[in-house]
Amino acid sequence: MGGGEEFFVSSLSSSSSKKDGDDAFAFPERDSDEENLDEEKEEGEKTRVMKTRVSKEEEDKEDEKSEEDDSEDDSSVSEEELEEYEKLDDTLNTDSKGAGGQSGDFVRSSSSSDGPNEEHDKEYYPNAGPKTKDEHERQTKLRLMIIRQRDKEFKLDQKFKSKSIVKLNNEAVEALKKGDDIEAIAKYAKVFRKAHENNLTHELMHVCHSNRAVAYLNLGLFEEALWDANKSQDLANERYYRTQSAGGQVLNVFVKGYARKGFALMGLRMHRLAKSVFETGLEFSPKDEELKRGLEEAVVAVLADLHNGKGFVKNRETFQCLPAPEKKHQQERLTNLPYASPLHRVHPKDMLPTQLLTPFQAENDYHLKDTYNYMTVQADIAIPKRHFKYLEDTVRRKKYTKAIEIAIKKLQKENKDVRALHLGCGAGLMTMHLLDKGAHHVTACERWLYQAMACKENLLNNGFCDDQVKVIYKRPTDLSLLADVPVYCNLFLNDIIDDGLLSSGLIPSTKHCLQNLLLPDCIVLPSSATVFAQAIEIKSRNICGLDVSAMDLYRSHPTYSAGVPIDPDSYRALSKPKEIWHFDLGNPPEASDQKFVDFEFTKDGTFNAVLFWYELHLIEDVKISTRGVTNEEEFGDADDDDDENIVVSSLTPSLFYLDGEIKSYANHVVPIKCSHNTVAMQFTVEDADYMHMMKKDASFPKYQFSILADERRAKAYDAAIQRQIKFLKNREGYANVLDIGSGSGLLTMMAARANADTVISCEMLPSLATCTRRNVAQNNLSRNVNVICKDAALLERGIHGPHEGCNMIVVDLFDCGLTGEHVLYMIEEARRKVANVGSVVVPAAATIYAMGVEVYTTEIDGFDMSAQNKYRWDSKYEPVEMENVKHRRLTKPKKVFEFFFDNSMKQKGRETVIKLETVASGYLNAVVFWFDLHMDEEETITTAPKGIGKGGRVQDEAKLMRDLDGKKTKKVMEESLRRVREKLARNPRAKEYEGVSSSIADADADVDGAHNKVKEKNTEEIGGALATQTSYTTDDDSDSDDDDDGGNNHYWGQAMQYLERAVQIKGGKKIAVLAKREADVIRFSLKEGVGSWVGKPPWKIEWGGGASVESPHFQRVHYCQLLVNDFLMRLRSKRFAPIEKDMRMILAHCGSLFLDPEALTDVYHRLVALELLHGAPEFSPGASMEALTKPTFRLH
Repeated sequence: MGGGEEFFVSSLSSSSSKKDGDDAFAFPERDSDEENLDEEKEEGEKTRVMKTRVSKEEEDKEDEKSEEDDSEDDSSVSEEELEEYEKLDDTLNTDSKGAGGQSGDFVRSSSSSDGPNEEHDKEYYPNAGPKTKDEHERQTKLRLMIIRQRDKEFKLDQKFKSKSIVKLNNEAVEALKKGDDIEAIAKYAKVFRKAHENNLTHELMHVCHSNRAVAYLNLGLFEEALWDANKSQDLANERYYRTQSAGGQVLNVFVKGYARKGFALMGLRMHRLAKSVFETGLEFSPKDEELKRGLEEAVVAVLADLHNGKGFVKNRETFQCLPAPEKKHQQERLTNLPYASPLHRVHPKDMLPTQLLTPFQAENDYHLKDTYNYMTVQADIAIPKRHFKYLEDTVRRKKYTKAIEIAIKKLQKENKDVRALHLGCGAGLMTMHLLDKGAHHVTACERWLYQAMACKENLLNNGFCDDQVKVIYKRPTDLSLLADVPVYCNLFLNDIIDDGLLSSGLIPSTKHCLQNLLLPDCIVLPSSATVFAQAIEIKSRNICGLDVSAMDLYRSHPTYSAGVPIDPDSYRALSKPKEIWHFDLGNPPEASDQKFVDFEFTKDGTFNAVLFWYELHLIEDVKISTRGVTNEEEFGDADDDDDENIVVSSLTPSLFYLDGEIKSYANHVVPIKCSHNTVAMQFTVEDADYMHMMKKDASFPKYQFSILADERRAKAYDAAIQRQIKFLKNREGYANVLDIGSGSGLLTMMAARANADTVISCEMLPSLATCTRRNVAQNNLSRNVNVICKDAALLERGIHGPHEGCNMIVVDLFDCGLTGEHVLYMIEEARRKVANVGSVVVPAAATIYAMGVEVYTTEIDGFDMSAQNKYRWDSKYEPVEMENVKHRRLTKPKKVFEFFFDNSMKQKGRETVIKLETVASGYLNAVVFWFDLHMDEEETITTAPKGIGKGGRVQDEAKLMRDLDGKKTKKVMEESLRRVREKLARNPRAKEYEGVSSSIADADADVDGAHNKVKEKNTEEIGGALATQTSYTTDDDSDSDDDDDGGNNHYWGQAMQYLERAVQIKGGKKIAVLAKREADVIRFSLKEGVGSWVGKPPWKIEWGGGASVESPHFQRVHYCQLLVNDFLMRLRSKRFAPIEKDMRMILAHCGSLFLDPEALTDVYHRLVALELLHGAPEFSPGASMEALTKPTFRLH
């Protein structure tokens, strides 16, 4: 269509209405077009009119009547049409309660009689208020002027029907170029009158509607502009799918339609809808200046609406109707779903069902069984490693041990044999405490297979025989008397608890045991639980002066945050804690509960989440709490003096996000609806005036909030970007920046603020690309920023980026091991396709450092727990924060690899051998590594553990080498052996185990059962392998130094890899370690023949039971991969429901199915992200799941 069809739309500011029509489209004057159109006028009428003879005769009669009306005097029509338009505007401005329509509904004015009307969806937008009287009068006068001008055009040019559509359009365009919008609209009336009455069409009719929308926008007639913009897009869309040609031309007009619609909606004060329209247009054309400007104006208008108290009403009925009678308390009895229920249709929307799914149904339903089995196996392999957090929780262990001792003494005073039932026995630690304190027999039930195996092995290692304890691998509700539990029990310990208290099945399991397996007067541990809640504000702060609040709308979660601790500095408490429920576990509830609790706010803020935690009353005055922090300002006054001593570390407070953000004020009271169905909790606010609604996107990566909380990283990037752009401006005169994996758009905005000429922000995840657009618009940086939702490796020069290419690349695609997200591949592809040779990269380089450590558990509370260590091992490295991992540093740090992202130097090979200098005796079974990011020549940041600075420099080397001779390790080992012997001596049935525990054998000790012999022979040999929790705690003192270089709490954390072969080492020596980089993943190993093989999880051992028999545990996990492959194969067909439907259903019934909520939440996110990735039209080998599912260490 040439350059004549350039985009033109006016500013909506009444003071600066744009009148220049130079950019309007004019049809090219081509003989072929006019000849074709003449044929349509002369010959086409014969065929087309005959097909619609009856309707045509009626139209001719109407035409004669309209011509008679045109000949009348203008003044005689004026008053009648004035009344008509006053009625019309009254209809447009009626309140939502009126019968004439709702505010914001589009009603076509009489000037639209030139073309057919179109139905539009009616939606409710409370910000679209009524027009002012002046605006009403102005628009009425303009419409009258248009009608008069139209009638004048019809009178002056009565033979306009004999002209071609091309000629009529060009006349209208000429008027538009002159700035006479009223005349242009009147001339377009002739175009549409001719086309309608002669039953004609034209392939570029959509352009006529687009140009007329411009004229209406210039005049401030936004209803008419909106209709024409919609019509233009509809016609463009029809033409594209009809002809499949001129796609670029049609797409151009189609995209312009979004700008016209957006500005029309802005004029109608539908700012939220306008923002959505501008964002949709930018997805089609990221470089469109008018769309970017419109988005900025819409964002500012939305914020102004919020400032003026105009929020988003949740639904129309809530807004229109009177409030329902207040219900302070409501209960509904819980039932199980019938066995014949069509489970594929049971998808709870409120995530709090009262008809609960049973495990039997989930295992046997055709549509659900694969998903349920997959979740069961995934939880099975995740829980054993996570159980170390429980074993290292000193407060929890001590409180449970004290409660067990009190309960057993009570029963013994009554001369009763203590027969205990222990649910959720885990690795068997509390089971052994029950036996050690005097229980006659314990039935230990574990729902997870590998935890049950570890429990049995630990019991045998500590000398407990089968006539003392019975370990059962079953769901708690499947337990039966005699078959599983020998006799009725008089002590019940239920350890099936999680961060959400109910979500693992605490109440259903307790009810089943009380009814079927326990005596009426049994002691229940814990005896009760009290739930507390608090209204909070959790939002992202401005980073380096940039507003990133658009990210906060993606915090939503289907239930509650599970398994991730909450950073205490990331939220503000808006109210004091309130007690919500008290559960008596000796008499658990049979029905759901729903009540309204009044929360009195103590601060102004944005209420968007409820923080809840609970106190477990074990027995008498023994209790534990999951509240996490002890800040009285946040949690109110402490209930007792010992509050700090009851807070456990293995359980954390939980967050429940609201449906949106609510503006809160101090001293105001908000009733919060608190509900539970015995397996889940829910907190909602009814009849709320939300400022923003949360986006329910399960694929959104939550670690992005941790990135925004990393201010050190942000400041380092900001400074480096400013320096490099200034350098490029001086050297080359321009700076075109490519941001690979923009995420929230923070680095993009830094580059735009530093005066980059063009910034290409590339992000593959659609929700993150939307966040980038909104953040850029909120900071008024859209002018030189183009946001592209695409794989960065698929960008093309001249299409997605400038023709001259980008001379600067900004990237943060690093994981804890630096290269695991294929950052090297992505940079290389970007340099080849979009960037220039010699382009600058921020960061410029990186260096990886490594250190040998001992991470091994042997004795806890005098019991040998070494059997659990096999579940630590994995073939891949894992992200950790070493300050939260019990470990001992055995070597000094050593440089491993160097990477030069800007190609300033050639990188070394993929393999290297490093010699680590040992500083203590111990059991080297893991390597921890981290990296230094060299932003440029001036600044470097590091992810090193505490106590280690940039360049691998140890802050206090004397403290690190204080156990060089091994005396401290020897002393710790002897103390550990003494505690193990004492425990064994108290067990009369374990004389054959009196010597030592099996952990000594695991540490290459030659055990023959004689204590003196072990002490003399193996003290030096097993040193570090018997390093207990006490030794870890003592050694951690060296990690608590605070210094500018060493305390690096970056969101990446560190990477830790467990070795396949471990070795005993002595201080003052050197040990060789081989480092390899395979497929961008770094792996460490000892030299061949050094050390001994470590224990591995059963599912990691491929062969067992003979040379050709595959391990059933390996097959069980491999089956999960086959399910995923099958899921991906059917994904492209689009015939199956999204995986999220099944996942939401299982998550809602998590407690009744006895699944693990933390593992379920993690797998839920992974599967939805996998579905999104493989559902994309195309992606490169560099697009990885790791970049979407990176774990976060804490919530921010």
